[in-house]
Amino acid sequence: MAKLKSIIVALLRGTLAFYSVAVVLLAIGLSHSQSQEKPASNTTNDTVIDPSCTSSKNPDCSELPAVCVVCDFFRGDGIPNCTYNENTTFFCQALAEAVCKGERNFSHKFPCRYCYQTGEDEQCCSPDDSCNVRGTPPQMYRSECIVNNNVFCLPPRAFEKMRPCDYSTGTRWTTAFLLSITLGGFGVDRFYLAHWGSAIGKLLSFGGLGVWSILDVILVGTGYLGPGDGSAYIY
Repeated sequence: MAKLKSIIVALLRGTLAFYSVAVVLLAIGLSHSQSQEKPASNTTNDTVIDPSCTSSKNPDCSELPAVCVVCDFFRGDGIPNCTYNENTTFFCQALAEAVCKGERNFSHKFPCRYCYQTGEDEQCCSPDDSCNVRGTPPQMYRSECIVNNNVFCLPPRAFEKMRPCDYSTGTRWTTAFLLSITLGGFGVDRFYLAHWGSAIGKLLSFGGLGVWSILDVILVGTGYLGPGDGSAYIY
């Protein structure tokens, strides 16, 4: 009996040792596979060169757009190398991938400002078609923006900013107003604005016997009654 007990204990110890070795080998294998994957991701070149930098027009290097050059925007301590909104001369260099002729090192003068401080006409921002233009208070949404290629400014060139909700689905105020005046008694104006429930009610009541029609002419004319999807009119 004692001999059988010792055999069982030995088997249990052997099984435990086997599983311990298996766990260690598995951990070593996983660590090795991860160490092999990391260099592959680090060596991947995620930098995308703008097509304007490799144009066949072969412009002078000093005439390249801003996305094709790097300039001495900052000092060694990370402080901007200029005073805000002052025209400053920066020393710039064409990117190695940029195709241009002439001296690749040159100076360029432009206002000292970060890219997020540029004007709306100098930026391209993503729209949002899910916010309510007619919300109270007016809704804002987070937009992803990037400055135009030819705009010189302190990086980063891509940034986020809060913008007022101003999207439109193409509904024209003039069309809605004319429909309200001419066919408002049949609810056509509300059908056009996608207020389906009230449009059917207006149609069945013949424009609320004229009272509803008159009110809608005022509401549409003042812009208070807008598209049912919350978008803005096109004036």
